[in-house]
Amino acid sequence: MDLPRTASAVVIGGGVVGCSIAYHLARRGLADVVVVERETVGSGTTSKAAGGIRVQFPTETEIRFSLEAIRVFERFQDEFGVDPGEGALKDDEIGPESSDIYTTEGA
Repeated sequence: MDLPRTASAVVIGGGVVGCSIAYHLARRGLADVVVVERETVGSGTTSKAAGGIRVQFPTETEIRFSLEAIRVFERFQDEFGVDPGEGALKDDEIGPESSDIYTTEGA
């Protein structure tokens, strides 16, 4: 495959982070986003991840990322047209009542 000579954005790496960056750039209106991956998409460390959402973080930024990840899983099938799998989010593990866990006040 020949790479385009120009692009508004070039993302190096086709793992979960690179693909997410490309997706969000395109979603914000960039029509010519190129992802460069040396192997196949998702073949690096992303392919070895078991999946899941970590919910214990020391900084507000990391907590916000984690909470957004939960929201992405909740709307995943509607947004991407793919079922992330049964049990992707279990109500007894993550729910509104656990929101105090994520606070950074007093840390």
